[in-house]
Amino acid sequence: MYKMIAMPLLLSLAFGAAAQQVTPDDPILGVWQLDPQASVFIERDPPRSETRYYTAHPLGIQARIVTVDAQGIRTELGYTGNDDGGQHPAYGVQGAEQVTLRRIDPFKAEAVFTHAGNEVGKTVRTLSMDGTELTVELTFNGNLVSRAVYHKQLDSENDTETVDDPEGVDTHEPVVAPE
Repeated sequence: MYKMIAMPLLLSLAFGAAAQQVTPDDPILGVWQLDPQASVFIERDPPRSETRYYTAHPLGIQARIVTVDAQGIRTELGYTGNDDGGQHPAYGVQGAEQVTLRRIDPFKAEAVFTHAGNEVGKTVRTLSMDGTELTVELTFNGNLVSRAVYHKQLDSENDTETVDDPEGVDTHEPVVAPE
């Protein structure tokens, strides 16, 4: 039962934006904070906190997700890649080592996570038209496991993305997927 719950949780954490041909004005770039009251987690507790960091990268987009689960355990996972249809390494994702990214339209993208060539989960992320809300839906074995809602964090002084990491991780150093 634990693996059945842990796997979908980690997959949902790993995906937030399908990597794409990113431009500096791409609305997915920035820092996103989970809104637990607006989210639905099926057969599991919501995390205490989750922050998603999306940055432009020469290979597409770099996604880094920092989560503190309901038991207070901190995890970090992510990937770097683009929506070329190829597989890209995912790190920190229990039960999956690759992710295939596809942009559906400017506001919707999907990621398919695989282990040993077999699909183990799929996420679809939808960005609001105004670029301030991100919804990530996770399916596992064809069943909806969660619908998580995130809000873009803005610095009220100059209306730019916040780079502070509430979980205490240095956000100024690039994250590189382990070889």
